[in-house]
Amino acid sequence: MVSSNNRMPEEVVLGPDEYEEIDSIGRWKLEHKLIEEHCSPLEPEIRKKSRDSSDRFDGIEYKVMLDPATKPEQSSVKLRMIIPDNYPNELPRVYPIDYQIHFDHSNHTYRDKDGKVHMCMLFEEDWTEDCTLAGLMVLSSIWMHKWMIWKREGRWPGKGRKHCIRCGNIGKNCTC
Repeated sequence: MVSSNNRMPEEVVLGPDEYEEIDSIGRWKLEHKLIEEHCSPLEPEIRKKSRDSSDRFDGIEYKVMLDPATKPEQSSVKLRMIIPDNYPNELPRVYPIDYQIHFDHSNHTYRDKDGKVHMCMLFEEDWTEDCTLAGLMVLSSIWMHKWMIWKREGRWPGKGRKHCIRCGNIGKNCTC
């Protein structure tokens, strides 16, 4: 089930109960708990800066097992989520580590400021403080399977919004 205000699965979207839990244990501990509860099959590895003694983490590496029905070239893909300093106010970025993706206006990808290509699972305006890292991990797993279909058939399965063919953004967010 997907929440009504965005594309995040409802079970990993924050609501009143989760905000109460954040008040008692903190956002980072709740994020870690959600990852353990909903994403353990992805074998997540939490990444922290070595000298940081807080609960905050800076990234997550995890493995998506690919459905053979999508006819992938490999059985799994390792992904790296980079969590921005102002999280949860900014959408994290997800990059494949051991698989090459390329930018194309029809394949739901973006280029970051360094020109590296990353996945487009949500637009910036769809990201809210209610979204979670676990939710983004689930969406990135779905994205990888859609990528395999797009690569094989030349069409992106499911719904989407048209991206600018140069910058990858939509409508008013176009930077061209």
